Amino acid sequence: MEINQKNTKMARRLELLRHLSNLPGWRTSKRYIIFESDDWGAIRMASNEVYMRLKSKGLKPHDDDEDRYLSNDCLASEEDLYSLFSVLVKFRDTLGNHPVFTAFALPANPDFEKIAENRFQNYFYEPFTKTLKRYGKTHENSFSMWKEGIKKKIFIPQFHGREHLNVVSWLKALRMNEIDTVNSFYEQVYGITPRTPVNHITYQSAFNIETLDELQYLKEVISEGLLLFEELFN
Repeated sequence: MEINQKNTKMARRLELLRHLSNLPGWRTSKRYIIFESDDWGAIRMASNEVYMRLKSKGLKPHDDDEDRYLSNDCLASEEDLYSLFSVLVKFRDTLGNHPVFTAFALPANPDFEKIAENRFQNYFYEPFTKTLKRYGKTHENSFSMWKEGIKKKIFIPQFHGREHLNVVSWLKALRMNEIDTVNSFYEQVYGITPRTPVNHITYQSAFNIETLDELQYLKEVISEGLLLFEELFN
């Protein structure tokens, strides 16, 4: 009971700090509807077929929320983007502007082939545009549609990190041959919760750390991610 009370107090304290951190931010008396959407460019689940294969090998979602993501969260196809943009251009505000999606974007994904060749000793990444090409015909023109959405000012990417992956923890689990992590790796998937995690850090928590020694690496991740983002989106 005492532990639960401490955890509750800590959670409330963190929630208060989050609110306080927003006080110096921009303020307005006007009312806006904001369309923000997370994790564009990141791979979470390759396909429904892959998800079913992983479940047949024993992968179990951590909770209903994770199951929802694993069942639906994948790279946006040309059809997905066409459907979204078709809706956005139907509407305008009083000034004639279309609604705008702010797409929190990650410009890179793991290069699974190079990582496997290196036997999980080092990490390699690829631009998400290369990932799109690997997904075949349904995605090969997706990046052109991204750029068309930017040109029409209905789809604006914003830097959200280099990739949505805690590289240090993920590689550690792969080297330790954690079964769910390895099975998912060979399906080109990383965003799962393994049955036997190597630490308390989830793979999706890209900027969480175990030791302060990892901070220098995270600085490199951010710098490389920003350079790649600028290269892709000018």
